[in-house]
Amino acid sequence: MEIKFKQRCATALAEFRRLKWAIGISVGTMLLLDAYGINPMNRWALLAHKFSTITLAVIAAHLIRREIFPYIDLSLALTSKDRGYAVGSAVAVSVLMAAIILGVALGL
Repeated sequence: MEIKFKQRCATALAEFRRLKWAIGISVGTMLLLDAYGINPMNRWALLAHKFSTITLAVIAAHLIRREIFPYIDLSLALTSKDRGYAVGSAVAVSVLMAAIILGVALGL
């Protein structure tokens, strides 16, 4: 049990390191917009805030997908000769990620 927990922590940390620039820029943008009192009704501030939120939602959806379906290897599914496996994997992952991203983007 403890080995799986350590392995999951190592995997999550590796993902964080891989996506550090996307996370850093998104969180930094949100902090700048929220902490320094930039007018939230400004068009560019609103777009930057929404893009940062969506970027973090995509990262979260990716991490959630890896935790829920660790056995689906999308790179293997794309090169597989079994089209049923590839299509089924793509549809399942797409629906899950779209639900998470739309939920966060629309504030649900």
